[in-house]
Amino acid sequence: MSYKGALDCPRHHSLYDLDTGENRDQLDLVAGLTPLPLYAVKEEAGWIWVFTAEA
Repeated sequence: MSYKGALDCPRHHSLYDLDTGENRDQLDLVAGLTPLPLYAVKEEAGWIWVFTAEA
């Protein structure tokens, strides 16, 4: 789920910035986590395509 320019993890409810992948939470438990990898995406005719570095 997208919320205020961030992706919300449905399991832990941590927020990850959509532009950088960085964790926005200030809790000690998650503050030092590595940013999520970023992928190029596009929507076409109702399909969402995700492009990895190997593609």
